[in-house]
Amino acid sequence: MGNQKIVVTGMIMLVFLVSSFTLVDLDPGYLRAFVYGSICVSNGSLVKSFNGSHPKYGNMVEDQIYWKIYSNYDKVGNKLFDNWESDPAKKLHQNTPLCFIPLNTRSAIQGWNTSGVDWNDTENNDLQRDVGNWLVTAKPGWQLYILHMVGFRRNCPNNKYWDVPRQEYIIPIAFEMAKCIAVCIAEVKE
Repeated sequence: MGNQKIVVTGMIMLVFLVSSFTLVDLDPGYLRAFVYGSICVSNGSLVKSFNGSHPKYGNMVEDQIYWKIYSNYDKVGNKLFDNWESDPAKKLHQNTPLCFIPLNTRSAIQGWNTSGVDWNDTENNDLQRDVGNWLVTAKPGWQLYILHMVGFRRNCPNNKYWDVPRQEYIIPIAFEMAKCIAVCIAEVKE
């Protein structure tokens, strides 16, 4: 798994670096938080610009950034996708990702000019758990389709329902997401 993890992580970082086309001075707080093995992409003020103009922002619970990672094969080798969508917006609300990571922006992340997910983050270990378990069985040619978005989590009070076992009303939540700000395909080579 070690070599596959390094190859895929390196490919992810290379794709993000090549796809950005601009050099950005990274925030020192970002550099302290994320090191080799992190996924990063330029973020700027996208959270504020999308969320501030959204008509349902009044029911916002928290501002968030999102990472959705799909795989073309499941962990046991069953093919899930023949081809990836050319328009990532078609994948945005599919509920079959290998890994879905919503991160709140209340911490220092709001002030960064980048956003990222650290492989070793103990609070959000979905990346290491879900993608790491997939990498253990991944074969050459298997791919990850990685989407990155900004948005917010909101309550949906008009859709509340009575939960009989809990004997209380449940107010569902929704994830409002802007168009993808970064997309990449990473392929396992060895």
